[in-house]
Amino acid sequence: AITEGWASFASTIFFTYNPAFSIYFDSPEVIRTALCLGPLRAATIESLVTNRPKEFREGCRQIVLLAEQTAATHSYSTFCPNHLVHRYGAIEFEANIRELMEEMRGGLKHDQLITISWAFAVIEKNAKKTFRDKEWAYENLHELFWTVLYQRPEVRKTIVASCKPENEQYAAYWQRISTANLSIADVPRDIPIISGDPLDASIVSGGPFLSFSNEMRELIFVNTEKLVAEMSAEIERRADGPEGVMVALDAEWSAYESHAAASILQISLYDVSYIVDIDCLPRDVIRPFIDMLFAHPKILKLGFQFHGDLVQLRMAKSLRGCAALYRPTNLSCILKLIVALTEASEKRPNGSELLEELVMAIPCSPNKQEGKSRGCYVDDEEGKG
Repeated sequence: AITEGWASFASTIFFTYNPAFSIYFDSPEVIRTALCLGPLRAATIESLVTNRPKEFREGCRQIVLLAEQTAATHSYSTFCPNHLVHRYGAIEFEANIRELMEEMRGGLKHDQLITISWAFAVIEKNAKKTFRDKEWAYENLHELFWTVLYQRPEVRKTIVASCKPENEQYAAYWQRISTANLSIADVPRDIPIISGDPLDASIVSGGPFLSFSNEMRELIFVNTEKLVAEMSAEIERRADGPEGVMVALDAEWSAYESHAAASILQISLYDVSYIVDIDCLPRDVIRPFIDMLFAHPKILKLGFQFHGDLVQLRMAKSLRGCAALYRPTNLSCILKLIVALTEASEKRPNGSELLEELVMAIPCSPNKQEGKSRGCYVDDEEGKG
C-alpha cells in the first residue's frame, strides 16, 4: 500500500524513515511515491538507503535525479502515477524538490527556526517543570528561553507571562533582554539570583551532578587538533589489542532548533570519557577521526537507538559526506541487547545465569567479519561493514 501510494503521507514517511520497517521495501519506487505525496526530507532518504545494496541505492539516486529534472521541466504529471497526480500538486512538488536537492547537496534550509507552535509549547511545558513540578534547574530554563527567544522574538510575551506569577524579577529580566548583535550560542550568563532552585546543590543530596563509576578516572573535553590526535591514538591502541575495545556513543543536538545538527559526540570507554566538540573542530581534523571510529571493525560501538544520532551527525557541516556514518561497522543498539536478553530469559528457567552469560559476552572478540563479534546476539543497528 505504501509503495503504490495508497497510504497517507505521514504513514509513508514513518515507515520509510524507520529502519525496522524500511528494510522490507525492496523497490526504490517508494521514493517516487513519497515525493508525489508531500515534502520529503533528505534525512528520510538517507535512512532508507543506509546499508542497502548498491543497486537499491543507485535506483533511489536515479529517481531523485529524475524528480529534479521533472521539477526543472515542469513535467510533474509524467513523474507521478496517475492516481497520485492530484494528491499533492505541481507547484508544491517543484518547490519541495528544489529544497530537497539543496539540502542533499549540503545547502542551508530555507527555515531552520523552531516552529512557532512548538516554541509556545516548550515554554509553557518547561516553565511548569521548573516553577511548579521542581524537576528542572533554572539554568536549563534560562538557556531554553534564550534559544527560543533568539529564533522567535514574538514569544517574549509568553516567556514573561510564564515567569511573572512565580518570579516577577525573572519576568522583568526577560522583558528587557535583547538578542541584537548576538548569536544563538551567546547565552547570557547574568541570571538573576533566584532562591529555591529545585536542583540546587544545597537542596538535592549530592548536588545536580552526574555520578561516574570508580573505574572512570578521567573526563576529557576534546576541542583542539592535539586532543583529537591523542584521543584517536588511544582508542586505536586499545582497538589493536587481542579483544578490541568497546565504546559507548551518544550525540547531542538542540531539540529547540529545526533541522539541528549534532554538535557534541560523547565517547565513553570503561575508564575514560571524551566529550568531542564537533562544532569547533575543523573538517580536516574531525572527519578522519570519525571515519576511523565508525569504520574500525575492532571497535564495538554501543548506542541507544543510535540511528537518530547518526542522522544528526551527518548534518554537521564538518561531517557532511562522511561515508562511515552511512555504513558504520560493528555498531549495536543496547536496546536490542536488552530485548534479546528479555526474550531469551523468558524461555529459560535460569534467567540469572543467562544475564551473566550475556554481560560477559558483550566485550566481543573481533575475529568474525562483517561487524559481528563473538557473544553478540543481536544484529548491528546500522550495518555490517
